[in-house]
Amino acid sequence: MKKLEQDDIDRYLLKIQADFYAAAKKIPSTVRSTLRESGSLAREKRNAHDFGLLLDGTFKQDVEPLSTDSVIEQLGSQFDLTGMADEIDYLASEYDLLWRHYCDAHIAFMDQRHSDYRQIVNSMRPESDYVPGQAAKPEEPQTPALSLHAFVRRCRLWFYGTSLRLL
Repeated sequence: MKKLEQDDIDRYLLKIQADFYAAAKKIPSTVRSTLRESGSLAREKRNAHDFGLLLDGTFKQDVEPLSTDSVIEQLGSQFDLTGMADEIDYLASEYDLLWRHYCDAHIAFMDQRHSDYRQIVNSMRPESDYVPGQAAKPEEPQTPALSLHAFVRRCRLWFYGTSLRLL
């Protein structure tokens, strides 16, 4: 199996950044759909807020990023990750930070702070100056591995378990 290299890391980061950017651009239609289905955005807003706080906690405590398992699952089938703990931690931290930006954009939109929403989404735009190496194959766009709701549920279990251990 191929060893994970810097070009692979750059390509993966660009891909997840593009995926989160695309998801953030769809927030207005997602919010409208949720409002039509449930009549309220309270739960959606609470989930985005709680998840954002959970992500913040991983940057303030000595714990591994929430997205570590997702990164390992996504890259482990393509690359040999042996001895790549620092690279996995870096990628998972970047993944968590993108999730945090997505949550911020979601909350800003639901709070009707549309200028803030646009500013956050624009900051998530992938950098176009990165061009993968010649050997790179075009990849199909991939959505984040978990939906926001599924990820929030999984992370709440993790967070409460971690909080109890810290007490």
